[in-house]
Amino acid sequence: MVTEGYLDAITGDWLSELNIAWNAIRKHDDPTKGYEVGFLEQLDDCIDIITEKKIKLISNAGALNTPMCAKKAIEICEKHGQGHLKIAYVEGDDISDIVVDPVKQKNIGG
Repeated sequence: MVTEGYLDAITGDWLSELNIAWNAIRKHDDPTKGYEVGFLEQLDDCIDIITEKKIKLISNAGALNTPMCAKKAIEICEKHGQGHLKIAYVEGDDISDIVVDPVKQKNIGG
């Protein structure tokens, strides 16, 4: 889409139920994981085109580890000489610590 199209912005939705479950498993096994690697691979492939065309990119690929996904996106931008780009993220949807910690579950559930 970024190569052939004329876009002002592009969005990507990565958070199907299956992806969230898979990322929960990955993050449980390795706390530095839990984001969509496929998004980062695609970003790496097309960041230069996105920058050249001044396309705004919005994605929810952070899944259960948005800060790390943003960090990886920044690394990709810097690798391509695009370190000047603004990367922002919103966090707060990851409640996995509550789900896996029985003490916190008990305090919340009564």
